[in-house]
Amino acid sequence: MVDWDFPRGVASVALLVDFAVERGVPAERVLAGTGLDPATVADPLAQVEAQQELAVVRNLLAGCAGDAAELGERVGRRYHATAYGIWGFAVTSSPTVGDAIRLALRYVELTYVFCVPELRVDGDRVYLDWHADAVPADVRPFLLARDVAASRTLMSELLGIRPGSEPGRERMRLPRRLLDRRMPQANDHTAALCERQCRELLSRRRERTGVA
Repeated sequence: MVDWDFPRGVASVALLVDFAVERGVPAERVLAGTGLDPATVADPLAQVEAQQELAVVRNLLAGCAGDAAELGERVGRRYHATAYGIWGFAVTSSPTVGDAIRLALRYVELTYVFCVPELRVDGDRVYLDWHADAVPADVRPFLLARDVAASRTLMSELLGIRPGSEPGRERMRLPRRLLDRRMPQANDHTAALCERQCRELLSRRRERTGVA
Protein backbone atom coordinates (compact mmCIF):
# COMPACT_ATOMS: atom_id res chain seq x y z
CA MET A 1 0.00 0.00 0.00
CA VAL A 2 1.43 3.40 -1.01
CA ASP A 3 0.94 6.53 1.08
CA TRP A 4 -2.14 7.76 -0.75
CA ASP A 5 -3.94 4.42 -0.99
CA PHE A 6 -6.43 4.85 1.84
CA PRO A 7 -10.24 5.07 1.94
CA ARG A 8 -11.64 8.58 2.01
CA GLY A 9 -14.91 10.42 2.39
CA VAL A 10 -16.94 11.17 -0.71
CA ALA A 11 -16.79 14.98 -0.39
CA SER A 12 -13.72 15.26 -2.60
CA VAL A 13 -15.34 13.29 -5.40
CA ALA A 14 -18.39 15.55 -5.07
CA LEU A 15 -16.18 18.63 -5.51
CA LEU A 16 -14.54 17.08 -8.58
CA VAL A 17 -17.91 16.22 -10.11
CA ASP A 18 -19.28 19.72 -9.49
CA PHE A 19 -16.17 21.25 -11.07
CA ALA A 20 -16.55 19.09 -14.19
CA VAL A 21 -20.30 19.70 -14.48
CA GLU A 22 -19.70 23.47 -14.40
CA ARG A 23 -17.46 22.95 -17.45
CA GLY A 24 -20.11 21.06 -19.36
CA VAL A 25 -19.09 17.49 -18.51
CA PRO A 26 -22.13 15.46 -17.31
CA ALA A 27 -21.86 13.81 -13.90
CA GLU A 28 -22.52 10.41 -15.46
CA ARG A 29 -19.48 10.83 -17.69
CA VAL A 30 -17.25 11.86 -14.77
CA LEU A 31 -18.40 8.83 -12.78
CA ALA A 32 -18.25 6.34 -15.67
CA GLY A 33 -16.36 3.18 -14.77
CA THR A 34 -15.74 4.26 -11.17
CA GLY A 35 -18.37 2.11 -9.47
CA LEU A 36 -19.96 5.32 -8.14
CA ASP A 37 -23.27 6.93 -8.98
CA PRO A 38 -24.81 10.35 -8.23
CA ALA A 39 -26.74 8.97 -5.24
CA THR A 40 -23.54 7.74 -3.60
CA VAL A 41 -21.78 11.03 -4.28
CA ALA A 42 -24.68 12.86 -2.62
CA ASP A 43 -24.48 10.67 0.51
CA PRO A 44 -22.43 12.54 3.17
CA LEU A 45 -21.64 9.25 4.92
CA ALA A 46 -20.38 7.47 1.82
CA GLN A 47 -16.77 6.33 1.61
CA VAL A 48 -14.74 5.75 -1.55
CA GLU A 49 -11.49 4.03 -2.37
CA ALA A 50 -8.49 6.02 -3.58
CA GLN A 51 -8.60 4.20 -6.91
CA GLN A 52 -12.17 5.37 -7.42
CA GLU A 53 -11.18 9.00 -6.90
CA LEU A 54 -8.28 8.50 -9.32
CA ALA A 55 -10.77 7.21 -11.91
CA VAL A 56 -12.91 10.32 -11.38
CA VAL A 57 -9.84 12.53 -11.88
CA ARG A 58 -8.98 10.73 -15.13
CA ASN A 59 -12.53 11.21 -16.42
CA LEU A 60 -12.42 14.87 -15.46
CA LEU A 61 -9.14 15.42 -17.31
CA ALA A 62 -10.48 13.61 -20.36
CA GLY A 63 -13.56 15.81 -20.45
CA CYS A 64 -12.22 19.22 -19.43
CA ALA A 65 -10.06 21.24 -21.76
CA GLY A 66 -7.00 22.94 -20.32
CA ASP A 67 -3.67 22.32 -18.65
CA ALA A 68 -3.88 19.59 -15.99
CA ALA A 69 -1.90 21.52 -13.38
CA GLU A 70 -3.99 24.64 -13.93
CA LEU A 71 -7.19 22.65 -13.55
CA GLY A 72 -5.83 21.05 -10.38
CA GLU A 73 -4.96 24.43 -8.91
CA ARG A 74 -8.46 25.72 -9.61
CA VAL A 75 -10.06 22.68 -7.98
CA GLY A 76 -7.74 22.96 -4.96
CA ARG A 77 -9.13 26.40 -4.14
CA ARG A 78 -12.47 24.73 -3.39
CA TYR A 79 -11.15 22.57 -0.55
CA HIS A 80 -12.16 24.70 2.41
CA ALA A 81 -11.85 23.47 6.00
CA THR A 82 -15.51 22.45 6.02
CA ALA A 83 -14.90 20.03 3.12
CA TYR A 84 -12.86 17.79 5.44
CA GLY A 85 -15.51 17.13 8.09
CA ILE A 86 -14.23 16.46 11.60
CA TRP A 87 -10.59 16.75 10.46
CA GLY A 88 -11.27 20.33 9.39
CA PHE A 89 -12.82 21.21 12.73
CA ALA A 90 -9.91 19.61 14.58
CA VAL A 91 -7.40 21.68 12.61
CA THR A 92 -9.42 24.88 13.03
CA SER A 93 -9.76 24.51 16.82
CA SER A 94 -6.12 23.50 17.49
CA PRO A 95 -4.28 25.67 20.04
CA THR A 96 -1.42 26.85 17.81
CA VAL A 97 -0.43 26.77 14.16
CA GLY A 98 2.20 24.14 14.97
CA ASP A 99 -0.40 22.00 16.73
CA ALA A 100 -2.72 22.37 13.74
CA ILE A 101 -0.08 21.29 11.22
CA ARG A 102 1.07 18.33 13.29
CA LEU A 103 -2.52 17.17 13.84
CA ALA A 104 -3.27 17.60 10.14
CA LEU A 105 -0.35 15.33 9.24
CA ARG A 106 -1.07 12.83 12.01
CA TYR A 107 -4.56 12.24 10.62
CA VAL A 108 -3.74 12.79 6.96
CA GLU A 109 -5.69 9.64 6.10
CA LEU A 110 -8.86 11.58 6.91
CA THR A 111 -8.16 13.96 4.03
CA TYR A 112 -8.19 13.50 0.28
CA VAL A 113 -4.50 13.97 -0.53
CA PHE A 114 -2.53 11.87 -2.96
CA CYS A 115 0.68 13.89 -2.67
CA VAL A 116 1.36 13.43 1.04
CA PRO A 117 3.10 16.42 2.69
CA GLU A 118 6.00 16.23 5.12
CA LEU A 119 6.93 18.86 7.74
CA ARG A 120 10.55 19.83 8.27
CA VAL A 121 11.95 22.48 10.62
CA ASP A 122 15.30 24.01 9.64
CA GLY A 123 16.54 26.85 11.82
CA ASP A 124 14.14 29.77 11.60
CA ARG A 125 12.27 28.23 8.67
CA VAL A 126 9.58 25.57 8.39
CA TYR A 127 9.05 23.64 5.18
CA LEU A 128 6.19 21.52 3.91
CA ASP A 129 7.25 19.25 1.05
CA TRP A 130 4.77 17.32 -1.10
CA HIS A 131 5.79 13.84 -2.22
CA ALA A 132 4.32 12.90 -5.58
CA ASP A 133 6.64 10.18 -6.92
CA ALA A 134 4.23 7.37 -6.00
CA VAL A 135 1.24 9.05 -7.68
CA PRO A 136 0.39 7.67 -11.16
CA ALA A 137 2.13 9.82 -13.77
CA ASP A 138 -0.98 10.53 -15.85
CA VAL A 139 -2.73 12.31 -12.97
CA ARG A 140 0.32 13.57 -11.05
CA PRO A 141 0.37 17.18 -12.35
CA PHE A 142 -3.33 17.63 -11.56
CA LEU A 143 -3.20 16.10 -8.09
CA LEU A 144 0.03 17.78 -7.06
CA ALA A 145 -1.35 21.18 -8.02
CA ARG A 146 -4.67 20.39 -6.33
CA ASP A 147 -3.15 19.22 -3.05
CA VAL A 148 -0.77 22.18 -2.78
CA ALA A 149 -3.54 24.64 -3.64
CA ALA A 150 -5.86 23.03 -1.08
CA SER A 151 -3.22 23.51 1.64
CA ARG A 152 -2.69 27.12 0.63
CA THR A 153 -6.44 27.67 0.72
CA LEU A 154 -6.63 26.36 4.29
CA MET A 155 -3.75 28.53 5.47
CA SER A 156 -5.13 31.59 3.76
CA GLU A 157 -8.61 31.15 5.22
CA LEU A 158 -7.61 30.03 8.72
CA LEU A 159 -4.56 32.23 9.22
CA GLY A 160 -4.87 35.01 6.70
CA ILE A 161 -1.40 34.29 5.28
CA ARG A 162 0.01 33.35 1.89
CA PRO A 163 2.93 30.93 2.47
CA GLY A 164 6.10 31.42 0.47
CA SER A 165 7.18 28.97 -2.21
CA GLU A 166 10.37 28.07 -4.04
CA PRO A 167 10.44 28.04 -7.87
CA GLY A 168 10.74 24.55 -9.32
CA ARG A 169 9.99 22.83 -6.01
CA GLU A 170 6.74 21.64 -4.50
CA ARG A 171 7.52 23.22 -1.20
CA MET A 172 5.78 25.66 1.13
CA ARG A 173 7.98 27.91 3.26
CA LEU A 174 6.94 29.46 6.58
CA PRO A 175 8.75 31.36 9.35
CA ARG A 176 9.50 29.14 12.36
CA ARG A 177 7.87 31.62 14.75
CA LEU A 178 4.52 31.06 13.03
CA LEU A 179 4.25 27.63 14.65
CA ASP A 180 3.77 29.26 18.05
CA ARG A 181 1.01 31.60 16.88
CA ARG A 182 -2.38 31.03 18.49
CA MET A 183 -4.99 29.78 16.03
CA PRO A 184 -7.76 32.40 15.54
CA GLN A 185 -10.52 29.92 16.49
CA ALA A 186 -8.54 27.90 19.03
CA ASN A 187 -10.58 26.08 21.65
CA ASP A 188 -8.91 23.47 23.83
CA HIS A 189 -12.08 21.54 24.63
CA THR A 190 -13.29 21.45 21.05
CA ALA A 191 -9.81 20.48 19.83
CA ALA A 192 -9.63 17.58 22.28
CA LEU A 193 -13.11 16.35 21.33
CA CYS A 194 -12.41 16.64 17.60
CA GLU A 195 -9.09 14.81 17.85
CA ARG A 196 -10.79 12.01 19.76
CA GLN A 197 -13.35 11.72 16.97
CA CYS A 198 -10.57 11.79 14.35
CA ARG A 199 -8.80 8.97 16.17
CA GLU A 200 -11.96 6.88 16.38
CA LEU A 201 -12.87 7.49 12.73
CA LEU A 202 -9.39 6.57 11.54
CA SER A 203 -9.46 3.41 13.65
CA ARG A 204 -12.81 2.36 12.16
CA ARG A 205 -11.58 2.92 8.61
CA ARG A 206 -8.41 0.96 9.23
CA GLU A 207 -10.37 -1.91 10.75
CA ARG A 208 -12.57 -2.11 7.65
CA THR A 209 -9.57 -2.15 5.31
CA GLY A 210 -7.23 -4.31 7.42
CA VAL A 211 -4.53 -1.62 7.72
CA ALA A 212 -2.34 -1.95 10.80
